Amino acid sequence: MAQEISIKGLLQDLKKGLTRTKASGGYDSEVGSIEEKYELSAADVKRMFKHPLLANRKTIPVAKEAFILIDDVTPVPVQETTPTPAVAEVSSPSEEGVIRAETPSHADSAAEVPVNLTSTSTTTSGVDF
Repeated sequence: MAQEISIKGLLQDLKKGLTRTKASGGYDSEVGSIEEKYELSAADVKRMFKHPLLANRKTIPVAKEAFILIDDVTPVPVQETTPTPAVAEVSSPSEEGVIRAETPSHADSAAEVPVNLTSTSTTTSGVDF
């Protein structure tokens, strides 16, 4: 079965810097060629570029950076993180006496703590608790 190659794909290849063949002017082995990418012969590539939408289309050279400039003078602000506050939630009336508590370090798990919610008054040395 013959390989299917789209015109749109070939135009994108030219924009990425691929040349038509390895023998084309401006060929860069790091970027490659359409001949190599699609494993075609130079004659096949020549015939392909006779199509009206591909004729006279040229490789667009990709500019390579000669250096990378690192700004080591401007101070970088340090972002402070604030701890997530603990969340306590009283369960529904059907689960009276149970409080679900979450802590910042275990926010995904909830611990059930039994609590007596009935009010009782105990007097010790005249002070109500």
